[in-house]
Amino acid sequence: MSEDRKELIHAIFRMISSGDLSRLHELVDPDYEEHGPFPTAPGIEGFRELIATFRAAFPDMELRAVDPIVEATGPPGESKGRARTWASSTASRRRASA
Repeated sequence: MSEDRKELIHAIFRMISSGDLSRLHELVDPDYEEHGPFPTAPGIEGFRELIATFRAAFPDMELRAVDPIVEATGPPGESKGRARTWASSTASRRRASA
């Protein structure tokens, strides 16, 4: 089960990196809520809004889950997890090296 959840994290990161959100309804829970510093609408449209914001700022953004840790905390399909992530953007690398 945890391998399925790890694959889900990888699939979501691939979707975000590619900008192809065609699997959004398949990969993201309809009741998604953003709890980070960037408030969005609830649900899948809020997730879409969040991704659009990041991709507008970093159009060549690439995300990878380096070390996902996922724990089942409820019924099937409900989990909480964290992942050590790696993000890269040509724009951010240029700024960092300037």
